[in-house]
Amino acid sequence: MNEWNLDALYTSFDSSQFQEDLVSLKEYTNEGLDYIKRELIDHTNAEIKLEYLLRHTEKINILVDKLYCYCRGKISENSANEEAMNNTAKVNLLYSSVHRFNILYNKWIQGVERLEDIINKNKYLKDFKYLFKLKILNASHSLSEEEEDIISNMKQTSSSNLYNQYLKLTNNLMLDIDGKEVPLSQQYNLLKDNSKEVREKTYKAILKAIPPITDSLAYTLYGIKKEASYLSKK
Repeated sequence: MNEWNLDALYTSFDSSQFQEDLVSLKEYTNEGLDYIKRELIDHTNAEIKLEYLLRHTEKINILVDKLYCYCRGKISENSANEEAMNNTAKVNLLYSSVHRFNILYNKWIQGVERLEDIINKNKYLKDFKYLFKLKILNASHSLSEEEEDIISNMKQTSSSNLYNQYLKLTNNLMLDIDGKEVPLSQQYNLLKDNSKEVREKTYKAILKAIPPITDSLAYTLYGIKKEASYLSKK
C-alpha cells in the first residue's frame, strides 16, 4: 500500500484542524448565503459587493481544496479506506451549499451594469477579470436555484458514489512491472514519463491487468456518463 505524508494538510481526520475546517467551511458558506439574501436584492454599490463576494469565495475555495486534497490523498493510499470515503461524503454534502452560493452569485453578476468598467477601475477585481467572464458564461447555462439544488444533492448518491467505486476498482489494481506486483495508483505518473519505453510498458501492464474488473468498470463509467448525458440535455 502506497503511503503519502499529508501532514502539511492535516495529521488525521480526527485532528482538531480537520474538524475545525469542516465547521469553518459550513460557517463561511452560510455567511455567504446570508450575505446574498441580504445584500444582493439589487445592484447598488456593485463594486463593494463584487469585492466582498470574490474575497469570500477565495476563503471558501481554499478550504474546499485543502479538505478534498487530504481526502483524495488518503483514498489514493488505500481505496478501501472507509474513513476517507465518509469524510469525502461530508465535504461533498457541504459543497452542495457552496454550489448554491456560486449559482446565486453568478446569476446576480449577470445584472450588473457596466461590469467591465467597475472591474477595470478596481485593482483587486481587475486581476480576476477572466473569472467574472467565466461566471457570466456559467450563469447563462444554469438552471433555476431549485433545479440546481436537486441536481447537486442527487450527485451525492449517484456520480459521486460511482466515482468512489471507480477508485476502489482501479487504485488497488495490481500490475506486473518487471516481475513485481505494484498497485496502479503508484504507476499513473509513468503513463506520462518522458521515456516511450516506460509509457509503453506501463500501458501494456494495465491492459493485461484490467480484464477481471472490465465489467464492473464499464458499469461504473456508464453510470457516470449516463448522468452527464442526461444533465447536458437540461
